[in-house]
Amino acid sequence: MAQAGGGAPAPAAGDSPAQPLVVGFPADSYPYSFRRGNGMDGFTVELFNAVARTMGLNFRREVVRSIELQSHFVQGDFDLVLMYSHSKAREALADFSAPYLTLQGDVFVRKDGPVHKYEDLNGRDFAIIGRGSTGESFLHDHRLNARLVYASSPEEALRWVQAGTCAGTFVSRLTALSVIDHSGLKGLTILGGPLSESEIRQCFAVHKGNATLLAQLNEGLAIVHRSGEYDEIYRRWFGRIDAPLFTPRQIAVYVVTALVLAFIAALGGNFWQSTLRRRLARQAAELSEQRELLQALYDHLPVGLSVLELGADAPRVISMNREAGRLYGIEPATTVNRPLLGPGLPEGPRRHLEEVLHRRPADGQIVHYEHEIEGSRGVLEVMIVPLAPGAGNFRRLCVLVEDISARKLLDAELAQSRRLRAVGELVGGIAHEFNNLLTPMMLKVGAIQLDWSEDAPLQREIGVIMQAAQRAAELTRRLLTFGRKSNVRGESVQLSEAVANCFELLRPAIDRRIIWKSDVPTSLPPLHFNATDLNQILINLLLNARDTLLEKLHLPHDDAWVACIQVSAAALPAEAAAPGKANPGVELLGWQKLTVEDSGLGMTPNIVERIFEPFFSTKDVGKGTGLGLATVWHLVTEAGGRVTVDSKPGVGTAFHLWLPVWPAAEAPAPKPVRNGAPEPRPKRVLVIEDEHLVAQTVTAILHRGGHDVRHVADGADAWKHLSDELTSYELLVVDVNLPGLSGLELVSRLRQRKFAGRILVVGGRLSMSDLRTLVQLHVDRVLSKPFTAHQFETSVRECLA
Repeated sequence: MAQAGGGAPAPAAGDSPAQPLVVGFPADSYPYSFRRGNGMDGFTVELFNAVARTMGLNFRREVVRSIELQSHFVQGDFDLVLMYSHSKAREALADFSAPYLTLQGDVFVRKDGPVHKYEDLNGRDFAIIGRGSTGESFLHDHRLNARLVYASSPEEALRWVQAGTCAGTFVSRLTALSVIDHSGLKGLTILGGPLSESEIRQCFAVHKGNATLLAQLNEGLAIVHRSGEYDEIYRRWFGRIDAPLFTPRQIAVYVVTALVLAFIAALGGNFWQSTLRRRLARQAAELSEQRELLQALYDHLPVGLSVLELGADAPRVISMNREAGRLYGIEPATTVNRPLLGPGLPEGPRRHLEEVLHRRPADGQIVHYEHEIEGSRGVLEVMIVPLAPGAGNFRRLCVLVEDISARKLLDAELAQSRRLRAVGELVGGIAHEFNNLLTPMMLKVGAIQLDWSEDAPLQREIGVIMQAAQRAAELTRRLLTFGRKSNVRGESVQLSEAVANCFELLRPAIDRRIIWKSDVPTSLPPLHFNATDLNQILINLLLNARDTLLEKLHLPHDDAWVACIQVSAAALPAEAAAPGKANPGVELLGWQKLTVEDSGLGMTPNIVERIFEPFFSTKDVGKGTGLGLATVWHLVTEAGGRVTVDSKPGVGTAFHLWLPVWPAAEAPAPKPVRNGAPEPRPKRVLVIEDEHLVAQTVTAILHRGGHDVRHVADGADAWKHLSDELTSYELLVVDVNLPGLSGLELVSRLRQRKFAGRILVVGGRLSMSDLRTLVQLHVDRVLSKPFTAHQFETSVRECLA
């Protein structure tokens, strides 16, 4: 495998150094990625360099032949593949970025060859670029029985067709035309009509589950697109083959300019000499046709376009297309040739156009700015284009307006998602450290309770400490629930029963002035959801509604107002919304939209934007942790659902939960339950734990049980010791997070060496991936921190029974 150096700029000062990403570059895929001199060149090479520069990615190039790219990626030689066409067959191998180039595939054959229709390919050699590519899908979809010959690049495939070695090949039209132009290939033609259903989507590819890198690539692509750098790179490589379409603003400028030129040309026609009248008539007809075409384009532009005239009198609106009228909420015909300050324009559009006049350029430059629509969260992007250059003021201005509210909202949601993800990692790490402190506390308290069981006053005092520790453990559990993916399995739950149970649980403890209403049909199909998570979601929302109603009850309010909590639900079809989280291989059956509504104080838009942030709370100090709604958001989105909020200050709030209905998973076979496990005889035990307080307390409990205990604090030291003493221990107590060598890697090595003893794994932050790995390694017990002395002793007894 050839190697070439390269990379983005080094991390900024103060950043911790990181291993560079290993990126696979094809060496022979013109015009996307190919060798030129001692370096690499091509459209995709330039695009990736731009993305890496934008996002500050540090990377190292590994250059291989295209035909070897997939095998190296699957073997783990690369962190990222530069170009990988998306297909169903490859979804099991990689996660794909948003397509940076969507191409139309076509079949290319020799002009004078034996193939004149698709059926002529049966029984003949057909060149395919890459296994699992769109070319294979094309043959399968058209039921063609051709012999597959795998080429290393589009150029090699096209040369085989030109030489008659292969009857045809499947290549994107833009790629093939670029290669034919660059290499001077002759005698090739496209077979049949355009294959609109055969799209080739070129993407960056990362390993399954690498969501962080995938998000960085998608964000970098979006920034490069918005900055216009993508269009520049595209024009450099494909300008001769496929001239890029004009942007809406360019079309608008050209439309207005063309209309002005057409008008001037029509007036100038009156001054031509009489000998050219017939030619003028012909030109007038052509101009009329062009004018009609330009007018049609003008009327149907997706960008609002208005033309203002700055004369000696008051400014006037002399033109406005349909999109501008839609954005301003007026009929364009009613504003033409009317003064800007006259009665023809409503207050909102008039103030907006007055702002345009105030911002108009004085030096001939185009002006860009964003205009916030009063009374809403809408945002308009405005561009002011002078129609004639010159000193002083311009007589006419072209005003282009585009509604970018949806894009702004998407950017805000993306920023919110990144912020929540970062805070989640932070609180998860903090909770993990708290678990390491709470574990020895709870163990030591449990030991004292056992050793001084006859001292009633001491037992009462120790009980207070244990209750406080257990409450702290519950708080860390909620933090970990928010900070990592859930490690519990779904089960079949009935939404109506869950709501009824929560009502029954909370009703006695809530002010009787609050009215409860439930409209959840019992006929709804069951959800495949974790029952504990669903109860936690409902209780958090119901308590949140209760709190706002209690606040309003203590304030002056209308006598006709009724404090009410209402829960309703309805079944929706699967196509009503896309799932927020992919579930490969599982078909979405539908949705259940759950609404929890109250008639409380309501919230302002600024508060609604922040309610799902961890630790954000509008309640007084000591009355809320700020984790309730953050946990609701996390549990629902992790299940593939989504949460929306409608709130109006002084009226109330409604939380809408979109819960996906997935097929129920097959229930695992029940494991035999061992009742009354006998007390084990003393054993040799090795405790592998880096937290000194935890190790000290666990060792003391094991010593009290008569066991011979040894402690090692480092995973690598434990492996060295066990390599020589593999049969000396009958039980290992292994922490997951260890220095030197992780607990998972240590257990994996021990299983490979056929360690015959029992293994008890403890950990404070176990993900679903960790649990699956531990099941595959056949560990005997898994115990989550923090745990009590009784729980630890029970786990040890069950391991050794």
